[in-house]
Amino acid sequence: MSRAAKTGSVAETLQKALRLHQAGQLDKAARLYGTVLKKNPDNGDALNLKGVVAQAHGRHDDALALFGRAITALPDFADVHFNKANTLKALGRNDDALAAYAKAIALKPDYADARLNAGTLLQKTGRTTEAIAAFREMARFSPADPRGHYSLGVCLTEALPAAKSEEREAMTEEADAAFIRTVTLNPNNADAHFAHANLYSKQGNHDRAIQCNKAVINLKPNWPEAWSNLGELLRKDHRYEEAVAASRQAAALRADDLTIQYNLATVLCDAKEYGEAERLFLDLIKFDGTFMRAYLNLGMVYKRTNRRDEALNMFDKALFLNPDLHEAYSNIGAVFSDMGWSSAALSLYDKAISLNTDTADPTTLLYRGAIVLSLGRLAEGWSQYKYRFDAPNEQIFLRDIPPAYWDGEDLTGQSVLIWTEQGLGDEILHGSILPDVIRQAGQCVIECSKRMVPVFARSFPAIRVVGYKASNIPATSAEGIDYQIPLASLGQHFRSDFASFPRHDGYLKADPDKAAELRARYEALAGGRRIVGISWRSNNEFSGEAKSTALTDMAPLLQASGVMFVNLQYGDCTDELMQVREQLNVEVIQDPAVDPLVDMDMFFAQVAALDLVLSTSNTTAHVAGSQNIPVWVLLPHGKGVAWYWFLRRADSPWYPSARLIRADHRLEPGQARWLELAERTATELTSWAAPSPVGG
Repeated sequence: MSRAAKTGSVAETLQKALRLHQAGQLDKAARLYGTVLKKNPDNGDALNLKGVVAQAHGRHDDALALFGRAITALPDFADVHFNKANTLKALGRNDDALAAYAKAIALKPDYADARLNAGTLLQKTGRTTEAIAAFREMARFSPADPRGHYSLGVCLTEALPAAKSEEREAMTEEADAAFIRTVTLNPNNADAHFAHANLYSKQGNHDRAIQCNKAVINLKPNWPEAWSNLGELLRKDHRYEEAVAASRQAAALRADDLTIQYNLATVLCDAKEYGEAERLFLDLIKFDGTFMRAYLNLGMVYKRTNRRDEALNMFDKALFLNPDLHEAYSNIGAVFSDMGWSSAALSLYDKAISLNTDTADPTTLLYRGAIVLSLGRLAEGWSQYKYRFDAPNEQIFLRDIPPAYWDGEDLTGQSVLIWTEQGLGDEILHGSILPDVIRQAGQCVIECSKRMVPVFARSFPAIRVVGYKASNIPATSAEGIDYQIPLASLGQHFRSDFASFPRHDGYLKADPDKAAELRARYEALAGGRRIVGISWRSNNEFSGEAKSTALTDMAPLLQASGVMFVNLQYGDCTDELMQVREQLNVEVIQDPAVDPLVDMDMFFAQVAALDLVLSTSNTTAHVAGSQNIPVWVLLPHGKGVAWYWFLRRADSPWYPSARLIRADHRLEPGQARWLELAERTATELTSWAAPSPVGG
């Protein structure tokens, strides 16, 4: 703050003033600085320090005049240029302030405060590239000062969304290194841990983000934003119980914060605690009738609980507040899609996309692509199906390269790694395209779920099959591999129209010995009846409820004559099987030797041992269709009908043995719709099971 004063009474007065200044007695210090200046009007230290007092009192013009005189007296004193810069910044003269900081830095290259303030000013005024450069220089000249590393990490993180795609990886790595350096120098810097969590969150690395956020809370356990941020991260990682607990803690710490209460309501919605989420959103709207996002998310609560009219009403209110709110159009489109109004939904998705041209929402693009695919416009639909890797709710991730991603290049003599990235049903469905690739490529390697390894290995003996722990983590070395591609992405190259779907007699093969053994056992139990497998539930997180029913809702089917039923439903079905036995006097065979959650190879053999499979849209339907076992797929209307069953078709281009039986769209979703579907199917099942007339 000061230089060595000259000897004599002036020096003593200046030292006394400085002590008062440092003790916070600014007015007394200013009077003594004035005393010095009466005796020595050109005393640079007194001018500088009196300017600092004037600056502290908000008298910026007076401070600027004093700093100007001090610079005349002490032109090479870096501190006075720094103080002048701070005053210019307070006056909004940003360019002049930056020039003064530059002068201070030129006189004192390791002047950390000057570099920090200059970088912060550049960052606040939108000169991000220059700010990053300033913080880099601070980190270089003052490597032991954690502030420069921290500010560099924050600035790089903020710059990521607008950065070119080819620059983001390097910027992310630099920001990561900056935060690591910050917390190494100052492990107790909660802000740095918080910012590091934000960086990991932007990367989609929720595990690391959660770790950093927990470090924040360990340091500052009463920081509401940290708890709220942790809740949001846990929500994105689908750890809903923990997310709710963290969000409740944030809300308890700051009950009057609308944003924190809103975040809690959002987490509760995703945790399916819809009643409490609804109450919170309604409270927020009551407090602030213009809270647009509260309307939007309350609409999502109603959508997920099938209160469609109320959902549409909330989305309409959000649009009233902002007619260009693309999320509202997208959400209305999703409601219409759930209702089976595909063309109307498509128009609304197009409207949402047109309003969001700068940063197109990948979820909207993906949902639009699914509708286009369901309409049979395959070439167009596949181009948007790629957004499954960007849509946050899908939790599907691309792998790093190398090897390069295959995009239709000639595969003659080339090796290609194909990896599955979705559930078992999708693995089985898209596995129908593997023969096309095998015919073209010199060598194929497929990585799939471990449970599917025996089936794929038996069915495609010409390729190497490896099981993985997680689809985004390679299970085999890429060395020597020319290309890679996710299994479902093969569709854009091999299934551009319905004519490109080959008829097959089963591309996946069960173990013939296991199938024969099971068949013999079931025939002994059936006593001449037809042997039919049945499955009625899906565990899909987003659409499972819509395409599931209770086994008792299948009562008309179960009472069809001439049929023995075998349970193909995965998971614990003990209570439902007992209920059917007691209420309907129907025994559905539960084979203890088969558990598809553990052994898919045995499950394939079980399905291969049957005459017919009846299933809702779940893995069982795909297991049957892929083996060309007759399968009747019972489909709801609207929500729950996956795009690959297409619209208004009674057959499946994927599975020649499949017959699609669709629910009556005139009935409301729920038990009545499933009962009607079961009754209609039961009549046909009885006819199918009846013995053929002798000599017919």
